[in-house]
Amino acid sequence: MFAFVGAASVFVTLLILTGPLFMVQLYDRILSSRSEAPLVAPGRWRRAALAEWEQKTHLTQLFRFIGPVPTAWAPLSKPIRRPWLCRSKA
Repeated sequence: MFAFVGAASVFVTLLILTGPLFMVQLYDRILSSRSEAPLVAPGRWRRAALAEWEQKTHLTQLFRFIGPVPTAWAPLSKPIRRPWLCRSKA
């Protein structure tokens, strides 16, 4: 039992260390190439994700305030009656 817990502990510790080791290796390669684009891109992605989240949040609050909005597709939600296709069984 103790061997299993010890092995699980070592495995989890290695998993925890993979993030910092990856970042050290990544920054070593980027800084040695003297390229700024890979360092700037994650910040831009983070800003875009934050802007999208804010937009979703504000639109949700707006639609809760004003209620359901009629759309151009609303008439299509009802079945279309076609009397020429209905045959009477008389």
